[in-house]
Amino acid sequence: MFERLPGVPQVACFDTSFHRGHARQLRPLVPLPRELMQVRAVERYGFHGISYEYIASVLPEVLRPKLRHGRVIVAHLGSGASLCALQRWKEYGQHHWVSRLVDGLCMGTRPGAIDPGVVLYLFQNLGLSVKEVETILYKKSGLLAISEISNDMRDLLGRD
Repeated sequence: MFERLPGVPQVACFDTSFHRGHARQLRPLVPLPRELMQVRAVERYGFHGISYEYIASVLPEVLRPKLRHGRVIVAHLGSGASLCALQRWKEYGQHHWVSRLVDGLCMGTRPGAIDPGVVLYLFQNLGLSVKEVETILYKKSGLLAISEISNDMRDLLGRD
């Protein structure tokens, strides 16, 4: 990019940085056997940090004075969705995940909370390949699968 646009400032925004720097007890663990974690570390990250950081910066001005230093739960809703608890405008807890296949809220094309047994079923009983299961979980699930029309609420609002 530097070669194509010389002299143009380059900026990197790390979406996960808002969620870093927690006390050890607030860092979410991945409950896998320790020997697996030592061989190849798997860590949970929080995403949508840029959005949460902005919200945390404007909420003190928007909220009534007595709530300004309280606790707030913020929902980032869209094709990707997450929740974040703020206390004194810093993250106090977030629905962290390892990948964009977050366990929790249903998203545009991703299922959100899904029993791991479903994934095993797709492999063992339906004989799907890793690539097929990946495509199902990342691109064919969620709101798109439920509606069978679209992953965009704007497309669905006028329909029964």
